[in-house]
Amino acid sequence: MDQQVTQLSRPPSNGQPRCSPPTWSPRSARPTHEDGTCPTCGGLGWLVIHGPKGNGKSHLAAAIANYLIDERGMAALFLTVQDLLRSLRQEIRDSVHGQGGDSRMLDTAQESPVLILDDLGAERWTEWAEEELFLLLDYRYRLESPTVAITNEELERVPSRIYSRLGDRALCRVAHNSAPDYRWGDGRVTR
Repeated sequence: MDQQVTQLSRPPSNGQPRCSPPTWSPRSARPTHEDGTCPTCGGLGWLVIHGPKGNGKSHLAAAIANYLIDERGMAALFLTVQDLLRSLRQEIRDSVHGQGGDSRMLDTAQESPVLILDDLGAERWTEWAEEELFLLLDYRYRLESPTVAITNEELERVPSRIYSRLGDRALCRVAHNSAPDYRWGDGRVTR
């Protein structure tokens, strides 16, 4: 995983967001300002952005990641849920074949100072996928680690134990992006 994260720290050629190199100290206590707010997110907590397909949610998420990395010098990890689950499946396959044994991707996602998860809900909600996402989000929720989740789904359609964390008004801010589908170029909204 270290090699993968380091490779992602270089500007990608396809315009996608980058992941900063792992410069944080896992499991260390998060510092707070004198008023008790988190210096990473300024007390914003979690930000969930949802809305129709093609209206710029992923672009906004990439801008958040790049801003944190470039302007604030912070470590941030941008992942699509599909890529996260694919990596976890590969780690399981490697473990079964004696080529590994730990879940470095899950650990990296859990410990990242800022995690940005794109396309939540685009995966098929299998029991395994729901369990892995719950483990990740619950871990970050309990630590109140800054997390951004992007989804095309209505939040009520997300499995209930994940929805309960994303919908916690004490920690999460939910923003509905109602902009039209920019891919069509004519203002139509697709579902």
